[in-house]
Order: sequence, then C-alpha cells, then structure tokens
Amino acid sequence: MAASKFKPTPGFRQPKFPLYQALYQINQAFETIHVNLEILDDYEVFPIALLQQFGAAAQELRAGINHSAVSRLDQREIFDWGKYGKRRRANEKKFGD
Repeated sequence: MAASKFKPTPGFRQPKFPLYQALYQINQAFETIHVNLEILDDYEVFPIALLQQFGAAAQELRAGINHSAVSRLDQREIFDWGKYGKRRRANEKKFGD
C-alpha cells in the first residue's frame, strides 16, 4: 500500500479579515453591555443578584462565541502557516538565501 500524504484543509475558504473584524465588534458590543449593566447597578434599577446573573450570562455567551470562532481561525491559521511557509522555502531554494 502506498503511503498517503496528510493534506490539511482550512476550516473555511473565505477571507479571514471579516471574521476577525466581526469578533472585534462582537467583543466591543459585550463590553458595552458590561458598562451599561454597571450604570443600571449605579441607579439600582435591578437587584444586584439579577444584574450579576445577566452579566454572567453575557460573559458566557461572549466566551462561547470567541471559543468557537477562534477554534476555526486556529485551523485556518495553521493551514496558512504551512502553505506560506512552503511557498517561502520554495522561493528561498529557487532564488537562494
């Protein structure tokens, strides 16, 4: 049996920048939620225990979104790292060090 070469594939083929940009904006929005929950606390609109529950739920959602997106980005970055490293080594070999 012939040996097969492992060929990793990216997690997605679309450009990466929009995903990084979306993550940044989502994290910014969660930061806004945090700040506004603190304002609600200052005015004692809700009991502190309820605000803490809302804050924990928001942070859990934020962490889940970040974890899922970063996992996919990690796959893509590993793929790109290998692809561009291979290209760089080929150019070094072709044109010299």
